[in-house]
Amino acid sequence: MFIGQFIAVLTIFHTIAHMINFGIRTDHSWTAFMFSTYPDIGWVGGFTPLSGVLLCIILLVMVVCSMNWVRHRGHFQVFYWTHLLYLAFYILLIIHAKPFWKWAIAPLIIFFLEKTYSNITRYSSNNGRTHIISATIEPSNVICLYIHRPKNFSFKAGDYISINIPHIALYEYHPFTISSAPEEMSYLSVHIQSIGDWTKQVYYYFKNMSDSQTIENSLTIHRADLNIDQATMEEREEQETIHRDDERIVAHELIIIKGPYSSCARCVFDCKHAILIGGGIGITPYASILQSLMAQFRASRIVCKRCQGINYHRQGLVGNRLLKKIDFIWVNRNHKNFEWFLHLLYEFECEQETYLNVNINEQPFLDIHLYFTGLKSDNNTNDNPVDPITNIWTDIAGHDVYERLKSKTHLGRPKWDELFQSLTSGENVSLTSDVSVFFCGPPSMGTTIRTSCIKYRFRYYEEKF
Repeated sequence: MFIGQFIAVLTIFHTIAHMINFGIRTDHSWTAFMFSTYPDIGWVGGFTPLSGVLLCIILLVMVVCSMNWVRHRGHFQVFYWTHLLYLAFYILLIIHAKPFWKWAIAPLIIFFLEKTYSNITRYSSNNGRTHIISATIEPSNVICLYIHRPKNFSFKAGDYISINIPHIALYEYHPFTISSAPEEMSYLSVHIQSIGDWTKQVYYYFKNMSDSQTIENSLTIHRADLNIDQATMEEREEQETIHRDDERIVAHELIIIKGPYSSCARCVFDCKHAILIGGGIGITPYASILQSLMAQFRASRIVCKRCQGINYHRQGLVGNRLLKKIDFIWVNRNHKNFEWFLHLLYEFECEQETYLNVNINEQPFLDIHLYFTGLKSDNNTNDNPVDPITNIWTDIAGHDVYERLKSKTHLGRPKWDELFQSLTSGENVSLTSDVSVFFCGPPSMGTTIRTSCIKYRFRYYEEKF
């Protein structure tokens, strides 16, 4: 976006300078200079002024059609097709100025080589051309797509991909964070919230898909929005039977993926104490990280053949990793919005509890902090009228009143100064140089968190929402 704006500004100055120059000259009229070849300016039949006018028109069309009110209001195809005018733009630039090809030849060669390589890998079944195995309709207008993982596709936790579903829009690619773990070799998963034109089409396409369509496209639709426990059980059974090289099915729901592309979340494993903060659907960059950590826990598990007792190979679990502590913070308006991600958090808590039971001297590796902002706390006392009830329930039942987690769901917005202070004191004490904060969510929320990070001298990383 910045490069496009910079080009537009330079074009304006360049055009105004020539218009002033044509107005000063007396050998021809200003109109003749601007809209004819008669003054014979340039190296291709005096076409330089006219090519300049055409270049300005093309650039204007591209700038207007790249505005947010075009791209994000159901007119992405307009943005996409008008941006293909860059081909005519470069041809006219070569005609417009004779020396231009000398400066453009090297970048254009690199560009076309990259485009050729991208198209080859994108449509190769070993890299980008694949199919959807199943879709889960989650609560709160969220859909999870399970995608057959191409043979040569590799990524790291926190990476994202751009996906194209031809049945939705033939040429549109949209970026989404991979929510599955790199250790899972059979499939990729992405979580998509229905908030825009294209995402709504995806959501309702799979939600309203008939049984005959699912059979025809050889995929399964899980309805977690109707029965989350049954959908979770079905997903687990399905994942255990997926085989990456199983190509017996000839009819698939086609999907094309580009990537992977790295993000700041990839740096989590290079930190000693990571604080992961997500607002709403902004939690997806950390799903893959937690899935990866879960896979590492399970890979380090040792089961005694005689007594079936469980232990962990600690050196394999933490010996080769810098990351020692994670605080996971999720802020959402409604506790129902937690349900699509609840299963992973619940499993991690159970796995961690098993690990701590056999390693009694160890501290918890992951602490979960959920904030439900649908009910606000009193600004003066920081109390909520239902807090006493939820506390009693948690003490008696052994889990949170809103979720099955042992971690308590907090009501109201987090007070970041107090929260950061608590996360770096007592049993959680860490040096400020060891703490890194990763955030993905609304920009206004990020501004507040960044201010607190500056105060506590924490490293701050933000992924654009």
